[in-house]
Amino acid sequence: MNRPSSNWRLFVVTALAGACLLGAASAHAQDLSDYSLEDLLTAESTSVAKRRQRVNDSPAAVTIITQEDILRSGAQSIPDLLRLVPGVEVGQIDSASTAVSVRGFSTRFANNLLVMIDGRSLYVSGLSGVLWDQQLVPLSDIERIEVVRGPGATLWGSNAVNGVINIITKDSIQTQGWQANAFISGDARNATLRYGGSGERLSYRAYVTARDLDGLTKADGQPWSSGSSAIQAGFRLDAVPNDRDTVTLQGDVQHGNFVADLLQTPPRVQQPDYYPFNGNFTGANVLARWSRQWSDQREFSLQAYYDLVRRRELGVDVTRALQDVDASLRLGSDRQELVLGLNYRRTTDSFESSDSFVSFSLPRQTTQWISGFVQEDVWLMPERLRLSIGTKAEYNTISGFALQPSIRLLARPSDAITLWAAASRAVRTPARFEQSVNVDLGMPAGSSMNPLPINMLARVQGQPSLSAERLDAFEIGARGSLGSALTYDIAAYYNRYHNLIGYEATGQSMSYSPAPVMILDYRSANIGWGRTLGLEASLTFSPLPGLRLQGTGSLQDLSFKTKDDTSISHAVAGLSPKFQSGLRASYDIGPDLEVDAWLRHVGALSSSDIPAYDDLDLRINYAVLPRLNLSLIGQNLLTERRIEFAQQLYPSPRSYVSRSVALRVSLDF
Repeated sequence: MNRPSSNWRLFVVTALAGACLLGAASAHAQDLSDYSLEDLLTAESTSVAKRRQRVNDSPAAVTIITQEDILRSGAQSIPDLLRLVPGVEVGQIDSASTAVSVRGFSTRFANNLLVMIDGRSLYVSGLSGVLWDQQLVPLSDIERIEVVRGPGATLWGSNAVNGVINIITKDSIQTQGWQANAFISGDARNATLRYGGSGERLSYRAYVTARDLDGLTKADGQPWSSGSSAIQAGFRLDAVPNDRDTVTLQGDVQHGNFVADLLQTPPRVQQPDYYPFNGNFTGANVLARWSRQWSDQREFSLQAYYDLVRRRELGVDVTRALQDVDASLRLGSDRQELVLGLNYRRTTDSFESSDSFVSFSLPRQTTQWISGFVQEDVWLMPERLRLSIGTKAEYNTISGFALQPSIRLLARPSDAITLWAAASRAVRTPARFEQSVNVDLGMPAGSSMNPLPINMLARVQGQPSLSAERLDAFEIGARGSLGSALTYDIAAYYNRYHNLIGYEATGQSMSYSPAPVMILDYRSANIGWGRTLGLEASLTFSPLPGLRLQGTGSLQDLSFKTKDDTSISHAVAGLSPKFQSGLRASYDIGPDLEVDAWLRHVGALSSSDIPAYDDLDLRINYAVLPRLNLSLIGQNLLTERRIEFAQQLYPSPRSYVSRSVALRVSLDF
């Protein structure tokens, strides 16, 4: 199998495995008996109001994935962790790409979802999405992941349409000393080595992490040519020069290689089904943040970062350089609170094609974003009824000016019940890929994508005059507790989309030189509108000390209407499951032994003919020594293999995720 070079993995995995035999070190993960169900409601989120706020005080559908959730899930990537959240859709395409979305619109590049790490946007505007295989932050360094299901554009701006995912890493004072982690299974290997230290009013950490993945398989279990390997190193420095100020400086560098397969091929390639291609990526970022807090109700924050992403895929070299400066001010009293913010962002991206089947009418472009927001929270009845109202005013050089307002109401009829409702507007700016790309996708006769006896060529052309997509969203929800052993969280929503961008047919023709080919012409366009209805719920029950049960479920209905019969319907409607559910059980058998089980169901994807599936993950963790933990993890145990996602517009063959058993070793010393 043609695989990217990964000699470094042998050194890293061997070194960490050896380190784990050297000695004994810190207390093992917090057990369930130390974690009350009330913590689920009092845990703090910053993504809904751009300030620390208890989940129970948030007038939005928000879920927090804690460090305990991360450890006990057995997951080894951020997309796998997001499967824990109701309303989040995750489908692995191949070893180098994953589709992640919230409340529908599932594609490889989910263009309605804003994802951040410590306030640094991962959204690549040229592609309108996130490159998930390049997100290599060590899971052990994550304090929590805040997932807001629903619009967040009033605070975070364009493209925070269907949701916001904010990955927040630990303060370096929480990661002192050495830590080594290694994960080894039949198809994946990853390892992390970290060191943290501190001085007077100063703490720091540095890490290196490496990952190596085999490719997914065909339906018969035979491997594709795909696979990937990557390495990342980074640091974080936190300083507290006085009682009012905090300063953070952090950064990362990365490099990776991957091999993937094309199902559709350029016209000159005449093999019937697929061919492998090599790709690679590099990245670097640096972020600085200063905060000053005069009191519990007065705070100022200034953040700036630079983020560089380079990637070669499908014969195209993509470069994105982003500079961002953000300032926010919070002023409050016992009855009300005002949050103000200003942001400037400059993005330069380029697409250079070395292959004739992909080209760009505008290979290089610089875009600028200027925005300000204001949000005010007012307690109409102290501790019982609160109104939040605000708007984002934004100008960008892609689609012009937009206002993105929201109004939210929170009511607490009793200490055990919280009700909330919200109405919001959000926009998504067109990607430059949609505006300027020219793609010729060849589909040889008799291939998986073209069963006809004649070769076909689909020509897709971008359009620079696209309007921004717009969402009007309406939400209601309830959360609270029933006694000391049961908590619940329910949200319902109605979303209405305008100016949806898709592809419309413009004609067809025949070419007979050098061989007969049917040519189908398409162009990007604002093809119509859509609406979604949905319901999401989670229930947590702790009947015994050391035992926790958590059930989640989501139900949604999506429909899209195009302008005329010549338009291609928004095919992503059938790329989202109508129903998902999950049940997690965590039990502390003793002070040194933990058992976790995670059963889940994912509905069918109708437009790709992908069946529903049920699956089970198991984890057994044993604290061999106070600082040495061994975990045996079984993933995807109910089926030998399953397919999770396939999308016609992205030329990847149907690939299957296999059952696996893994060993995880964690040592603090």
